Amino acid sequence: MVAFWRDVAVRPFGPDGLPGSSRPLPPTSEPFVAGGRSYTWHQQLQLDEATADAVRSASELPASGEAVVPIELPCIWEQVSDEGATPSGVTEEIPEYSSCFQF
Repeated sequence: MVAFWRDVAVRPFGPDGLPGSSRPLPPTSEPFVAGGRSYTWHQQLQLDEATADAVRSASELPASGEAVVPIELPCIWEQVSDEGATPSGVTEEIPEYSSCFQF
């Protein structure tokens, strides 16, 4: 899920360990345990060693302070097949990029 917020309060996991919105990303190096629950999905986001080294090297470089223009993308959303689905209240319109929300 993706969401864009001007101000968002990051919420820690509660005593029950249930997932929810605005949770921090757990360290990718090991399973995350909260409230007797164990999560491993985030480990798939761990960088391989070569990429991690490249990121570390780049982060040591001084910032240029140069303003850059964002690259405009022709399409943010992608339609997927809904074969076999029974959509309810779904329209064919894809939301504007600025309308991305979390529910």
